[in-house]
Amino acid sequence: MRACASREACAQPVRAGGRAGWSCEQHCEQVVRRRADRAPQEETGAPVNAIDALGTIGEVLSWFGLGLGLPALLIALLVRAGDGRWLPVEVVLVPEGTRIRARWYAADDFRERLLTADETARWRGRETVDAFISEHHPHRMRAEPRRPLLHAIYVAGLALTAVGAASVLLSLLPLVVA
Repeated sequence: MRACASREACAQPVRAGGRAGWSCEQHCEQVVRRRADRAPQEETGAPVNAIDALGTIGEVLSWFGLGLGLPALLIALLVRAGDGRWLPVEVVLVPEGTRIRARWYAADDFRERLLTADETARWRGRETVDAFISEHHPHRMRAEPRRPLLHAIYVAGLALTAVGAASVLLSLLPLVVA
């Protein structure tokens, strides 16, 4: 054994040609080159790994956010467009035995229908209420200006799409830093 260029004991035998025809000096040069190639990674190992991890997390979240968010947002927008606008109207409640009939004036005509069980519970004891009618179908009436489930799908789709878009930017971080 003799000392090599890397100032460590060389494990190469001092035979003619050494390992695979290399001399001890050639082997030591190879070791030094390998260490030089690894040195920048060793010095910046933690930040590079953290940035790569953030990029991977961003990639996964972008697929999740955009993959679920865009279809939910598209469905909600299509249903909302098909549903049309809902206009406010004053509705008069007329008791008929055990049931309550709702009457309103829309599209130059009087409309009426029996209240559902939920509407009866909500509006019990009142003579007039504010409700909403469909602009395209004035015979349709409801208590809210929008459907609660459709609104929840719209908000979830919007939030997931925003998370997906931010995650796309996060997944590009390793490209910008490198």
